[in-house]
Parts: sequence; C-alpha cells; structure tokens
Amino acid sequence: MKTLFFEGAGWDKAESNGVGNCRIRATFKDKKGRKIYFELRGFERPKHCITAQEGFVFPWWISHLFYLKDKDKHYSDEFLSIDRTIKEYTIENILNFVNTELNCNYSAIIVCNDGEYSGFDCQ
Repeated sequence: MKTLFFEGAGWDKAESNGVGNCRIRATFKDKKGRKIYFELRGFERPKHCITAQEGFVFPWWISHLFYLKDKDKHYSDEFLSIDRTIKEYTIENILNFVNTELNCNYSAIIVCNDGEYSGFDCQ
C-alpha cells in the first residue's frame, strides 16, 4: 500500500468536505520518478454564484501544479490543460486525479495537520 501524505496548509477546523483541511499540498513522485508539487483548496460554493463550479457543492481550486524543475511557475506547461479541472473536493477525487492525471500509483491519502507532516521529501 503506497500512501500519499499531504500537508494541511489551511485551517483543519474549517469545513473541508471530509478531506481534513481546506487547503492541502504535497510533493511526490510520479511513475517516471518526476517530482511534482500539487496544492489545492476546497471551498463551499455560494448557492447564488453562477460560475464554472456550478453543479458542485464543495469544488476544488488548484493553485499550484508543477514539476519541481519548474518551481518558478504556478503550473508546468505539461499541466496547463488540466490546471482548471474542477472536481468535488473529496479524498476519493483527489486520489483519482493524482493517479490518472498525474501518472501516479497511490492507494491512499493522509492529510497531516499541526506539524505532523514530515516535510517535502518524496516518498
């Protein structure tokens, strides 16, 4: 079982749709050994808001998605086509996105809060 650890970068008491923190980030390796930085947040969509998030109760917003070699960018060129992908902010959707869109093979996600995270070392 290969677990992906995210650092809780927001507030763990905020509504997070079961994820464990309203903002999470991680650095990890894909199947080819490339190091990826991924940061996203979830938020409750206002009911009166008509945007791309319509149809989602608790959508996510990807703020950073890049290979570490491109750390001066918010998005690596390879990810520009998926940078505005909107999904419901859930552990299952995050795990599925990491595995299918980012070419990884993780079986679980754990969100660590309050200094539990061991840093940005790749596992």
